[in-house]
Order: sequence, then structure tokens, then C-alpha cells
Amino acid sequence: SPAPPEAVGWECDKLSPEGADAHFAGYIGNSGVIETPPDFMFVDWTVIDGYTMHHPPKALGQTVLNAFYYEALNRAAEVYDFLDKSEKAEECRVKAKQFHIDFNREFFDADRQLYFDGKNGDYGGDDPNHLPANSDKRYFSKYPNILVCAYGLTDDNSAKDILRRIIFDDTMQDIQPYF
Repeated sequence: SPAPPEAVGWECDKLSPEGADAHFAGYIGNSGVIETPPDFMFVDWTVIDGYTMHHPPKALGQTVLNAFYYEALNRAAEVYDFLDKSEKAEECRVKAKQFHIDFNREFFDADRQLYFDGKNGDYGGDDPNHLPANSDKRYFSKYPNILVCAYGLTDDNSAKDILRRIIFDDTMQDIQPYF
């Protein structure tokens, strides 16, 4: 059934024909990626450096959220194609293409040849259960790197290299079966 009138956030706009755009457009910063969401969503049931990945700080959850958004744009294009709404499908593809560029510019670490988990800086802290204060540490975990490879945010050769390195890197915390 439709969301009640008092619903906020995703609940009120998930049935919108605009889909992901209706929800995420206001969170995209000048960098072209999601910068200022109300939280960084559930990633996994793990804890890293005392931060729960249930609702991690920006430094641990931003890249995952952005990867999901990129995939949502691609899936939305497929849905619009199915519905014979080619203009909307093309809009999604154009946004996804630009987002791919922005994502790689913002989250790829050329020295480590991996994607980091999110940006540092002052963000969050108002709600420690859903948006904890951000960390000053740069994190590299398996989460964003797996999604980058799965969603085509890097080329196949780079994806193979990334996966080989993160699978055998015992300094990275293992993911839970949920993820």
C-alpha cells in the first residue's frame, strides 16, 4: 500500500516515477557524488574501529552508498526501457555515465589502487546511532571494492586485480554473509 501522508524520506517517494532521483538528488554535492545524506545506511553487521557498520560514519559508508546509487541509475534505465520510456531511460544512462566519472575521481586512491570507504571531514555527530561523527582516518575495506567490481564502476582487468588483492588481504576485515 502507498506510504502514509506523514511518511518522510524513502517511504514517501519510493513509488515516485522519479525513483532514486526523487530521493537522492538533494544529497549530491558539487563533487557530483552523494555528500550529505541523513545517514549512510546499513552496510553490514560488523564493527570497524568501534564504528558499527549498521549506520557508519561518512568515512566508512559514503562509497558504498554511492555505488548503490550508481547501480540504481542503471537498473532504473532498464525499467524505463521495459516500460517503453526511452527518454527517461536515456536520462538515467547519461546520469550514470557522468556519475561513473565523478565516483572514480572522488573515491579511487591511485597509490593503493583501491577505492576508499568515504571522505573525511566534519560531518555527522548529531545522532550517534544513525549518523555518528565522522572519522579522520581513511579506510579501505572490502565493501566498496566488491561493489565497484560487481557494478562495473571499473574495467574488467582492474576489477580482477582489485578482487585478488582484497580477497587475500588479511588486514581488511572480513565481510559477513549478509553483505
